[in-house]
Amino acid sequence: MNSPLKPSLALLCFIGISFQILAQDLKVSKIDSLFIKAEDAKNTLNRSLRINFLKQAKDLAYKNNDTLSILKAHKEITLFYCVNHVNFNLDSANFYGNKGLKIATQNKNRDKILYFKYLNAKIFLLGNNYEEAYKAYNELELELNQNDIDILPEYYMDFARLHHLIKEDAESFKKMKKAIAINESRYKKNKTAKIYNGLAVGYNNLGILYKVNKQLDSSLLYYKKSLAIKIDLKDTVNIAYAYNNIGKVYVAKNEPNKALYYYKKALEINPTNPSKNLLNNFSELHITQGKYKEAETALVNTAISAKDDNIRLDAFKHLLTLYKTQGRYQKALLYSDSMLIAREQLLNTTKISEIEKLKAEHDTEKKARQIELLSEQNKNQELKLRQIQILIVSMLISVVLLIVIINLFWRSKIFKAKASKLRIEQQLLRSQMNPHFIFNALSNIQTNILKNENEKAASYLSKFSKLVRSILENTQKSKISFSEELEAIEHYLELQKSRFENRFNYNITIDTEIDEDFTMIPTMLYQPIIENAIEHGIESVDSGTIDINFSLKDKHIHCTVLDNGIGYSNTQDATNSHKTSMSTKIIKNRLAYYSKKLRHPFQYNIKDHLKSQAIIGTIAHIDIPIIDY
Repeated sequence: MNSPLKPSLALLCFIGISFQILAQDLKVSKIDSLFIKAEDAKNTLNRSLRINFLKQAKDLAYKNNDTLSILKAHKEITLFYCVNHVNFNLDSANFYGNKGLKIATQNKNRDKILYFKYLNAKIFLLGNNYEEAYKAYNELELELNQNDIDILPEYYMDFARLHHLIKEDAESFKKMKKAIAINESRYKKNKTAKIYNGLAVGYNNLGILYKVNKQLDSSLLYYKKSLAIKIDLKDTVNIAYAYNNIGKVYVAKNEPNKALYYYKKALEINPTNPSKNLLNNFSELHITQGKYKEAETALVNTAISAKDDNIRLDAFKHLLTLYKTQGRYQKALLYSDSMLIAREQLLNTTKISEIEKLKAEHDTEKKARQIELLSEQNKNQELKLRQIQILIVSMLISVVLLIVIINLFWRSKIFKAKASKLRIEQQLLRSQMNPHFIFNALSNIQTNILKNENEKAASYLSKFSKLVRSILENTQKSKISFSEELEAIEHYLELQKSRFENRFNYNITIDTEIDEDFTMIPTMLYQPIIENAIEHGIESVDSGTIDINFSLKDKHIHCTVLDNGIGYSNTQDATNSHKTSMSTKIIKNRLAYYSKKLRHPFQYNIKDHLKSQAIIGTIAHIDIPIIDY
């Protein structure tokens, strides 16, 4: 007879598994939702909201260990910081791009590896590092093939731009036409808005190349092709942009009426918020053609209704130019009060002086007779007095500036000297710490090889090479992420554990509040402490234990290293006590430097670990400052 309990257990297991699957789906759904919100923010040009959603998606993806979402987040964040003149931040783009490339490489995701390499080349291009960009694009071309159809159009467009910037227009045309041909072929097979828009971008860029090379008819052809697509997509921002480009070509062709036609169409799309370039083109051409009334009407409407204060002020500027051209100073003054409200925030010195000059010219006309009545003697005395005042003020300002410059120079010199000293001390510590350890490591490998323990030798050599690479890379940096420092520590402990034939074990505990990938700390502060615990603490112990704990506190990471060795006081008579004291002194000096710089105390101490007054090992405490990057 079957037990009634069995079907109940089966049902409970089924329900439990269903809930697990549902919970996982909800996590994925939440990440996808954040990406969708970020895309919506992009479409509404809300840049701060977009980057906020992308970083939330990244953090949640890391928490869920969702590799594909992690890579997508790094890609989108890198692209966000690659938008030139708006969000461009070379350091942030490099940081997220390199991290994404590292994760893609670890997971052998070829598509993402290629895309992050493309982004790396793009960062060089946007940073005006043309030599490195050229090298990166060429290297990437060797890895790409026709199966990489998604990345190819973007790659060829960017490479075409680089060729144009370094005066290789023949190659620029060649690459741009390749990009267009690929998008045309893709669109025939898959008529998506994304591909269609990419085709419009290619046509527009080719139109720019033809215009620069004074092939105006060809430029018009491709500008109009781009315009037709933008009209199909109802992309009003870029429709206005296309009309503006076409108008500029007609100006170059000396056909002002056609140019004015397209400028007006561009302005009609969004009269309350036109682009600065369109407003400039529209105003200059109308004034040049003597069409003052049309220019005035459009500029006044923009000045009254523009949503962007910068655009409103540009409209005011063009109105002032128009009225000055006509000699209508009284009319210009009607708008001066409105300009005064925003000028302190948005107008530069040149614009302010232009307004004041217009006022002065108007006042001069009204007071011309009064000025003529002033005596020559009074004018000369006033001039001399003003010159004396200017001279005195100039001398005072010069003295103050000189004192400030000398002070800044001296402080900079002292800071550089201290930084240089710290780097030298760090390198000295590494040079004293490594030789003995490296000799023992190589001797171990040699012994394994002589004993025909090739697999063991290969494993040991692999761990050793990883550690050496970590040390070489990290020593060159003044700060690294906590995860990179932790990786180097683990390589070192694994190597030492193999060297001591597993005579000791170690445990590493990390506070969940620590963001390992984005917490930046000074390099090479933990390893000397751990090395002391191994070399001087548990070297003579048959069954050693090292417990390492990391916890997050105010503006620092607190680390405790505890071993069950012979105790700190018993190591002071050892032959290498000089090295121990030197590493301790250098660590304390570095912490003192960061304490002063960051205005926060950081401590390091080492002492016997006692139990019932008996020494049962050594305990070391160290505070490591968190550095903003």
